[in-house]
Amino acid sequence: MAPNTDERTRLAAEMEQRRVMLGVRWEHIAEKARISTTHLRKFRRGDAGISSLVEAALEDALQWERGSIEAVLQGGGPTPTADSPHRDPNKTLGDLLLERGLARPEELTAADNILNDPVAWEIVEMDELSEEARNRFLRVYAHMRREIFEAARNEAKRPRG
Repeated sequence: MAPNTDERTRLAAEMEQRRVMLGVRWEHIAEKARISTTHLRKFRRGDAGISSLVEAALEDALQWERGSIEAVLQGGGPTPTADSPHRDPNKTLGDLLLERGLARPEELTAADNILNDPVAWEIVEMDELSEEARNRFLRVYAHMRREIFEAARNEAKRPRG
């Protein structure tokens, strides 16, 4: 692939749009694709190519159907996988807890009301853990966040002197 072509620019834009929609950082994409962030950055800029194995892994990381990268380079668009659980930027940790039956509405606090928490989404998407383990991890994370939030609130109320 020739560097800095219109097709590579389009591919970089499609990849960026997908990354944002998934609510993840480039480091997460590189890790899932099992390549370095440096190589991924060079590929996105058009300064490096990738093997067909890495291409498939990158499509998996972006939750695209196989052949999506080639489709974009040919002027088409990528195809998200059918079961692609994209991150909803309008969901809070509280929403995730409620959906999973891990909390009741009256148990939620202001600490649970922050939109699109990347740590909460990372926990939800930990495929290597069982659903039960992800739920436990999510509960522990929510508890920790509430403790920190409360400590920060109390510190802010303390008189300065």
